[in-house]
Amino acid sequence: MLPSVDHGGAKMGEALRRLRDRLAEPLFPLRIPGADDAQRACSEISRQIDDYVLPRLARLDAPLLAVVGGSTGSGKSTLVNALAGRTVSPAGVLRPTTRSPVLICGEGDEAWFADDRVLPSLPRSRGEVTDATEDEGILHLVRCDTLPVGLAVVDAPDFDSVVEPNRELAVQLLAAADLWLFVTTAARYADAVPWSFLHTARDRGVAVAVVIDRCPEGSRQEASEHLAQLLHARGLGDAPFFVLPEVERGELLGEEAIASLRGWLAHVASDDEARQTLVRETLDGAIDSFGERLIPVTRVAEQQDEIVAELLSVVDEASAVAGQGVDNATLDGSLVRGDVLTRWRELVGSGEMVRAVHAGATSTQVTELRAAFAEGVQAMLLAHAAQLVEHVSGRWAQGSAGEAVLAGAPDDPRRVSAELTASVRDVVNGWQDRVTQLVHEASSDDGSPTPDYDAVVLGLILVLVTVTPVGAATGTEVAVARSATRASRKLLESIFGGEAVRRHAATVRRDLQGETHGLLEAEAERYRDLLRRTQVPDNGADRLREVQFGLDAARR
Repeated sequence: MLPSVDHGGAKMGEALRRLRDRLAEPLFPLRIPGADDAQRACSEISRQIDDYVLPRLARLDAPLLAVVGGSTGSGKSTLVNALAGRTVSPAGVLRPTTRSPVLICGEGDEAWFADDRVLPSLPRSRGEVTDATEDEGILHLVRCDTLPVGLAVVDAPDFDSVVEPNRELAVQLLAAADLWLFVTTAARYADAVPWSFLHTARDRGVAVAVVIDRCPEGSRQEASEHLAQLLHARGLGDAPFFVLPEVERGELLGEEAIASLRGWLAHVASDDEARQTLVRETLDGAIDSFGERLIPVTRVAEQQDEIVAELLSVVDEASAVAGQGVDNATLDGSLVRGDVLTRWRELVGSGEMVRAVHAGATSTQVTELRAAFAEGVQAMLLAHAAQLVEHVSGRWAQGSAGEAVLAGAPDDPRRVSAELTASVRDVVNGWQDRVTQLVHEASSDDGSPTPDYDAVVLGLILVLVTVTPVGAATGTEVAVARSATRASRKLLESIFGGEAVRRHAATVRRDLQGETHGLLEAEAERYRDLLRRTQVPDNGADRLREVQFGLDAARR
């Protein structure tokens, strides 16, 4: 255990607020095992800091808050009514009987609970409660002169309620207590459910008193001895316990029946040493518990970080593979096969290419070849984009987290985006136009301007030579590709010179690769953006450790 809380330290309050704020964030948006429990634990700790730790840290002398908790039908309202000396927490017709908590305290203590210093998320009402089924989730404040000064008692909802909001409210109230008054019955005090809550109290250092309600007169001694054994065996041997008799439904417990309990409550409320000990132990215990409670939370955060890294690595891998595929296509001659190669061969073999260069007007054959080549580049790009999409969506869908991220996409993440499909034509045409401009502005090796040839035709020839290394084609296409490339390169070198042709070819290839990589990267970014849309925190485990270390440092 860390050193006890420096209860007056501003550093402690600031560290707690940082922890609270961090835990209040949506830390676990991915659908992974343990995420729901981890987020729930974060919410409970964050709420406990607001509901109990910060208010108590600010005012150690504020009234004690004793929360009466227990299972359905255990007699919590009966006990609270007995302490009040009248019916202040009526039981509704429907179970669970306590749907909205009732807080009783003396007039001098009412101001502490009337505003939002304690349990700030619960709205308040004042005055007598007549129907416990109304105004669910409201903290009803009832003035009661039978309680000692410095003590308030809350009748909480059932912690085993069939209504989930009631169970959550019970847990919230118990987390805000200086003291748990745990109520069970003679028939159920050995059940597992009550003891799970008592173990929680023990682990968090909360002061606990146990009340066995509705104990038949002849069984009180036996129940007392058995309960003492159970408490001792479970590490709660110091917890006081009280055994109350049976009463008729609706009848108040007599003052004699609760005299020992009332006396003990008066002692812890009025005795300075007892009070300080109880407050310090409960406050220290609450803060001590955060570290243990956050261990499994941090493990889940680590798992989420690993899953995020894995999902992103899938995207990076797919993008790299697609980019390499495009680069290979600009080097291996695959862009000038089939129809493109046939048209090119015809232009070279017929002499039309040389005539077109000198004609000053682009022929229909050149225009058709240029369009066919552009369509081939577009098809190549779309094919590699489709492979990227298939790879990412397929791998992501293998895990529940990735599948959930895909399900949140605004479009179909298993298909190439409409944006890429629409932009491919413009990107390729723009690249071809830049090649034409490059040729138009190009000079020869000796720096002299080139003659006024048709730049569109020369640009097309330069592109075809750039993406068609001799020997790249296979089968019957080898001789055709070699012949067309040799003739085309010879023509270019006669105009620009060999060094200039090599320089321009490198520029053309880099430009094409840059444009295509940009398109593929934009497609990969779709998936990174899907992850960002989930608002999963970067380095979530480290962010949790950071605020925990800050709290530990403030306590030293």
